[in-house]
Amino acid sequence: MNRSLIILVLSCALLSCSSEPEVAQSNSPDKAMVQGRADAETLIAAQFRTERELHSALLSVKSREWKLRQQGDTIGAQAYISAFRNYIFEHDAELAAKVF
Repeated sequence: MNRSLIILVLSCALLSCSSEPEVAQSNSPDKAMVQGRADAETLIAAQFRTERELHSALLSVKSREWKLRQQGDTIGAQAYISAFRNYIFEHDAELAAKVF
């Protein structure tokens, strides 16, 4: 139960980061790529006990992508999700097989 609470708090923290002006409102694909890699690294480092915890973290990632698109930054959103996906594939094949 405590671990689920920790994951929930971390997920909320990821969501709150998505409203930072320098990333969310920027049209810079480079910044979005850096954020995508950082989020993927965080996901790999997390130790999920259940599929539900993993699913919650992935929803946070999709939420960040969606916010970028809603702000009109489709190039940044694509750069973010591509960097996230590529990092997962390069650094954790087992997680990539589960997620993608």
